[in-house]
Amino acid sequence: MADGPRAGRPERRSGRCHSVPEDVWPAGRGWLLARLALGARRRLDAGEGDADHLATKVVVARFYAEQLLPVVRAQLGAVTAGAGDLYAVPADGFSA
Repeated sequence: MADGPRAGRPERRSGRCHSVPEDVWPAGRGWLLARLALGARRRLDAGEGDADHLATKVVVARFYAEQLLPVVRAQLGAVTAGAGDLYAVPADGFSA
Protein backbone atom coordinates (compact mmCIF):
# COMPACT_ATOMS: atom_id res chain seq x y z
CA MET A 1 0.00 0.00 0.00
CA ALA A 2 1.09 3.56 -0.61
CA ASP A 3 1.26 6.49 1.75
CA GLY A 4 -0.48 9.77 1.00
CA PRO A 5 -3.43 10.10 -1.38
CA ARG A 6 -3.27 6.41 -2.38
CA ALA A 7 -3.21 5.15 1.22
CA GLY A 8 -5.72 2.38 1.78
CA ARG A 9 -6.19 1.62 -1.91
CA PRO A 10 -4.62 -1.32 -3.73
CA GLU A 11 -1.83 -0.51 -6.15
CA ARG A 12 -2.59 -0.79 -9.83
CA ARG A 13 -1.40 -4.20 -10.91
CA SER A 14 -3.61 -4.76 -13.93
CA GLY A 15 -3.91 -2.99 -17.27
CA ARG A 16 -7.63 -2.94 -16.62
CA CYS A 17 -7.29 -0.81 -13.51
CA HIS A 18 -6.75 2.49 -15.30
CA SER A 19 -9.05 5.37 -14.66
CA VAL A 20 -11.27 6.26 -17.57
CA PRO A 21 -9.69 9.68 -18.26
CA GLU A 22 -6.25 8.11 -18.76
CA ASP A 23 -7.69 5.78 -21.37
CA VAL A 24 -9.98 8.27 -23.09
CA TRP A 25 -7.65 11.28 -23.28
CA PRO A 26 -5.61 10.06 -26.28
CA ALA A 27 -8.78 9.79 -28.35
CA GLY A 28 -9.90 13.20 -27.10
CA ARG A 29 -6.58 14.72 -28.09
CA GLY A 30 -6.93 13.11 -31.51
CA TRP A 31 -10.38 14.63 -31.92
CA LEU A 32 -9.12 18.06 -30.88
CA LEU A 33 -6.08 17.88 -33.18
CA ALA A 34 -8.33 16.82 -36.07
CA ARG A 35 -10.60 19.83 -35.48
CA LEU A 36 -7.61 22.16 -35.34
CA ALA A 37 -6.18 20.63 -38.51
CA LEU A 38 -9.48 21.06 -40.36
CA GLY A 39 -9.63 24.71 -39.33
CA ALA A 40 -5.99 25.20 -40.31
CA ARG A 41 -6.62 23.55 -43.69
CA ARG A 42 -9.59 25.89 -44.33
CA ARG A 43 -7.46 28.93 -43.47
CA LEU A 44 -4.61 27.67 -45.66
CA ASP A 45 -6.99 27.15 -48.60
CA ALA A 46 -8.37 30.67 -48.08
CA GLY A 47 -4.86 32.15 -47.93
CA GLU A 48 -5.35 33.43 -44.38
CA GLY A 49 -2.97 33.41 -41.42
CA ASP A 50 0.61 32.21 -41.03
CA ALA A 51 0.99 29.44 -43.62
CA ASP A 52 3.94 27.76 -41.85
CA HIS A 53 2.13 27.65 -38.51
CA LEU A 54 -1.09 26.34 -40.05
CA ALA A 55 0.74 23.71 -42.11
CA THR A 56 2.47 22.54 -38.93
CA LYS A 57 -0.92 22.01 -37.27
CA VAL A 58 -1.96 19.77 -40.15
CA VAL A 59 1.29 17.78 -39.99
CA VAL A 60 1.06 17.31 -36.20
CA ALA A 61 -2.55 16.07 -36.46
CA ARG A 62 -1.58 13.64 -39.23
CA PHE A 63 1.36 12.33 -37.19
CA TYR A 64 -0.83 11.85 -34.12
CA ALA A 65 -3.50 10.04 -36.14
CA GLU A 66 -1.04 7.75 -37.90
CA GLN A 67 1.41 7.06 -35.07
CA LEU A 68 -0.38 7.43 -31.74
CA LEU A 69 -4.09 6.74 -32.25
CA PRO A 70 -3.51 3.11 -33.29
CA VAL A 71 -2.35 2.50 -29.70
CA VAL A 72 -5.77 3.66 -28.47
CA ARG A 73 -7.47 1.04 -30.65
CA ALA A 74 -5.07 -1.60 -29.35
CA GLN A 75 -6.15 -0.79 -25.78
CA LEU A 76 -9.87 -1.00 -26.53
CA GLY A 77 -10.24 -4.47 -25.01
CA ALA A 78 -8.59 -3.44 -21.75
CA VAL A 79 -10.64 -0.25 -21.52
CA THR A 80 -13.98 -1.92 -22.11
CA ALA A 81 -13.35 -5.14 -20.16
CA GLY A 82 -14.05 -3.54 -16.80
CA ALA A 83 -12.54 -4.38 -13.45
CA GLY A 84 -14.27 -7.71 -12.82
CA ASP A 85 -11.00 -9.65 -12.76
CA LEU A 86 -9.48 -7.14 -10.38
CA TYR A 87 -12.38 -7.33 -7.95
CA ALA A 88 -12.32 -11.14 -8.10
CA VAL A 89 -9.06 -11.00 -6.12
CA PRO A 90 -9.58 -10.70 -2.35
CA ALA A 91 -8.23 -7.47 -0.82
CA ASP A 92 -5.52 -9.31 1.07
CA GLY A 93 -4.27 -10.63 -2.28
CA PHE A 94 -2.77 -7.20 -2.93
CA SER A 95 -0.43 -7.23 0.05
CA ALA A 96 3.22 -8.09 -0.48
